[in-house]
Amino acid sequence: KIAIPKEQVEEMLEHPGNPALLKTLIIRLLWETGIRCSELCDIRIRDINRDKQTISINSGKISDPEHDLYTRPVTYSDTTDDLLTQWVDFGDRQAHCPHDVTDEDGNDAGKLLLTDQKPYCRPTWVSKVVKNSAKRAGLNEPLYVDGGDKTRWMITGHTLRHSHISYHVNVLDTPIMHVSNLAGHKQLSTTQGYVSRDFEQTLEHGHKFHE
Repeated sequence: KIAIPKEQVEEMLEHPGNPALLKTLIIRLLWETGIRCSELCDIRIRDINRDKQTISINSGKISDPEHDLYTRPVTYSDTTDDLLTQWVDFGDRQAHCPHDVTDEDGNDAGKLLLTDQKPYCRPTWVSKVVKNSAKRAGLNEPLYVDGGDKTRWMITGHTLRHSHISYHVNVLDTPIMHVSNLAGHKQLSTTQGYVSRDFEQTLEHGHKFHE
């Protein structure tokens, strides 16, 4: 897998596509939290603690509710909180997809991310948002054509997960156990696979990692 440097993520954020608010929010959340596209699509409004700027994530890979990482908290920035304020509090979310997302008590029980057609979105659509923003920024390139005659691109939604983990491990020197917990990795060895011995080369050319 490929990780890209923070500077390239910032370039992507300058070319989110339309609707800009929704797609900017998607890119920022993937980059800042390192969550999977499927986990992002599962976030409900009630999972977000706006006071603490944390989100409770249901693991996309751990099925045992008793597991320590079945749910895990991730944090997001002040900038992203401003985006959430506009998306959720100022009505952009409801205007974008005018479906009833309240429960019987009148509380918003809906998903954070919606499309203009349905009150939810799919991981493939989220990944496409990232892929296209990277193309608009002049960063993306095709890697190969798979057996189904489908072009596989260098930068996708999952690339931002790899980039987040790589940035914390190789640039910020965040303790690897902490990164592993935040990423929801079942095995520490998975996180250790992100450690690069030559991160300058990683920043210049991108870095391929094992799954």
